[in-house]
Amino acid sequence: MLGTEQVNLIPRMITPLLEGVESIRVTDQVAKSMGLVDNQIVRGVVEDRQGLARLILNNRDFELKSSKKFKPGDVIEFRVKQSRSGMTLQAVSTEPTTTSSTSTSINSLLSGGDTAKILSLFYRPSQPSSLAKLFSPESINKIMTQIGEKSFDLKMNQLMSSMRSFSPEMARAAMQNSGLFGESMLSKQSVNRSDLKQFLRTILNFISANSPDRIMLNQAIDEIESNQLEAMYSQKNQGISYNFVIPFSDSDPVEINIEAEEADVTDTDNKVGRDWEEDIDDLERLSRNTTTPQNWVVNLYTDSRELGEIWSKATLKSEMSVEMILWAADQKVFEIAKSGEQFLGELFSGFGISLGKFVVLNAERPIIEKSLTGPGQVLDVRT
Repeated sequence: MLGTEQVNLIPRMITPLLEGVESIRVTDQVAKSMGLVDNQIVRGVVEDRQGLARLILNNRDFELKSSKKFKPGDVIEFRVKQSRSGMTLQAVSTEPTTTSSTSTSINSLLSGGDTAKILSLFYRPSQPSSLAKLFSPESINKIMTQIGEKSFDLKMNQLMSSMRSFSPEMARAAMQNSGLFGESMLSKQSVNRSDLKQFLRTILNFISANSPDRIMLNQAIDEIESNQLEAMYSQKNQGISYNFVIPFSDSDPVEINIEAEEADVTDTDNKVGRDWEEDIDDLERLSRNTTTPQNWVVNLYTDSRELGEIWSKATLKSEMSVEMILWAADQKVFEIAKSGEQFLGELFSGFGISLGKFVVLNAERPIIEKSLTGPGQVLDVRT
């Protein structure tokens, strides 16, 4: 459904996101006090505060990193978006498009009914992963049993990884097959390569119209396409955001989030910003197009039948060292993870990466607002 031309064109029709304006993260407490809800449109005004351009929204002062692009008195509208990482404000614009060529293309897309669908994907509310639910052993086995002999033609084993023999090469293949790069592969005529989105669309052909499994399949496809749009928006704002699910044949699926965050030191060899569709074969090339030093951050989540809920955050530093935090809700899993630090360090060492820090917590992973942990912030430690 989402060709490369459509994805780039349609969001400019109605309140497109302002390119170059960073999203503003908002804590749950602040969002509640401001009365913010998902998909709400709010308006802020740029004011001069002691020589600095600040955004004033609902009588609250926010940092405006793109301050050089605005002057005092400018009005910016934001759409509230609830995502996996918390609530954010994303800048939008209401200026109409005037070029005749664009209008012609837009009208043709409108007649096809694609506009509302793409906008709904772009502003898809935060919710549990439909892909993870679909690829849970009980769900996917039920669907494949329903398909019967036709399932042999789908070559599902090529898209399912093995937890017992998982390797960096399998992780690379899982990202390539995630569905994020489907249109790019088609444009490069990679007809022999399948991915999760193509796989799910093929399954739909074998499922009866009144089957409840069709709803689950369509929701999973929507999740992939929503992740595609989020990746493109992040790339246009000189950022990185890849969300996908790795299905396993011998374990529960794992949800993956890959993003970039500003590094503490300057490193001109670690940069981001390339066209995300051009980086299927070498993700490292994404780090060569901006002057802002970046660290790679990989977040994982799984709800395992044997181990319970597990979260982890790995921050890969530019000097080839990694820091890891792992959260385990189960006490036994917490103890097992603590005892595995030496083994984990040896694994990273085999790839030339040193394990700089490894922290294991017996708790659920909290949602922490990034803007509250920077320089100058105050932490209340009263008990």
